[in-house]
Amino acid sequence: AYWSRKFIEDHTDPKVIKQVLYVAAGQGYLQVFEKYWSQGPQEKLSKLWDKETCSWAAFHGHLEVLKWLRAKGCPWDIQTSAAAAYGVHLEVLQWMRGQD
Repeated sequence: AYWSRKFIEDHTDPKVIKQVLYVAAGQGYLQVFEKYWSQGPQEKLSKLWDKETCSWAAFHGHLEVLKWLRAKGCPWDIQTSAAAAYGVHLEVLQWMRGQD
């Protein structure tokens, strides 16, 4: 996860950072989000993530990342559920069903 934190620190292109966030979500690197969030401003991060960020976490079964993202307001949609189902992550689907 060091590489992704360092990469975000060194690059400011929103398209590049968004891709790094997808990878971090897909690999379960919660510390990347926590570090980036703590560096503030939080509005900056919330403009860079999107429903795809949650879908990456769901597809790869990273429930703690998904919970953190949702707690911070990261959007999701039906594709997030589909990603969890396609990745065969029942625990993620069960948690998602209890939300909203």
